[in-house]
Amino acid sequence: MDERYMDMFRSAWRVSVDARERVRGQAAEVFGKDAEWTRSFDFQKPVEGYGSIKGFRFMNDGENTRMFVIRHDGNFELLPDRPDEKFVSRMMSELEQAKLNPTRICGWYDSETAAREEKRLNHHNTNPANRSTVTEVCPGFFFVHHDDFSACLKNSSNQRIDCPIMHNEFITDFRYAGSLDGREHFAYEAVPDYGGQTIYGLFDVNGRESYFPHINEYDNRDRLVPAVCKAFQEMVKEREMAEGKGLGRSDGRGGDREMGQANEAKAEKDLGERRGLRM
Repeated sequence: MDERYMDMFRSAWRVSVDARERVRGQAAEVFGKDAEWTRSFDFQKPVEGYGSIKGFRFMNDGENTRMFVIRHDGNFELLPDRPDEKFVSRMMSELEQAKLNPTRICGWYDSETAAREEKRLNHHNTNPANRSTVTEVCPGFFFVHHDDFSACLKNSSNQRIDCPIMHNEFITDFRYAGSLDGREHFAYEAVPDYGGQTIYGLFDVNGRESYFPHINEYDNRDRLVPAVCKAFQEMVKEREMAEGKGLGRSDGRGGDREMGQANEAKAEKDLGERRGLRM
């Protein structure tokens, strides 16, 4: 194991606990659905820049203890052979802060938990046509839409994600748009305040406004969010096709590394964007 990964292993092990947590997602396929993690640790708030990551898990097979970085969808975060120093430094910083917090496990906010919360939110609601809803928009992420049209986005640790929908008074449409560079993206339509103009946009799992191709607002005025999702998915498909052609021309790890660096540079140039129109 690389020395930097070893440092992260030691830090995560020290703050982890024996939670007798049953495996799920990819781990259930690897270890069997009845297996339990040896030790577990969950971040107590979304990690800045790495909102897809839930925490760390350890599994002992009798000879070796292996460390896994777990995503909110229950699957493994794939780590490169050569550590990304930015990623490792952020994880080490968060793990150091975790020593001050006695809570080390968040549990899983899943479809059953969401159903219970939806029932609780509507406990005093007498209008069946105007109910609060909790919807799993993609694995590990839940859209909570209140009966007053305010809303929030939660992850599998039941943590609110600081994102554009929390800063607008009325959310009129919302859905999962797709994934890019390992980050989930969400499209939304909102009205900032009473009497304001309708705005729409796209943000990633870290709550940052993201770029998406231009759409015809006039033709799509009644379905802005589906149009944004379609434009975003077409952009992702075009990028994947371009990357596939580039990898086909390159050989060995050098080509992969150059492509990765190019993607990182392109991602940094993609500016966040929010658009609006008068209805």
